[in-house]
Amino acid sequence: MSAPPPVTLVHACLRDGAGGSPTAVVLEEAHLNLSDAERRRVPVEAGTSHAVYVRLHPGETREPTVDLRFFTAEGELPACGHGTVAALA
Repeated sequence: MSAPPPVTLVHACLRDGAGGSPTAVVLEEAHLNLSDAERRRVPVEAGTSHAVYVRLHPGETREPTVDLRFFTAEGELPACGHGTVAALA
């Protein structure tokens, strides 16, 4: 990865407008082709504990299909509540 992908920082799950879990959100376009090692670096560089990668696929209907992948510096997570909320934001 020559340059890090564009990252949006989302504070997921705020309480009374404060706190939350800072999450790096990356809209992963097909041309990025990030390796898992590159995905693990993004939360470190963004200063977050985790990142969610959002990939849109054209659907057979009007709505696209969306894939979400979640990573920490240690590796991929099978699921992540804060990451899911951040992707929705």
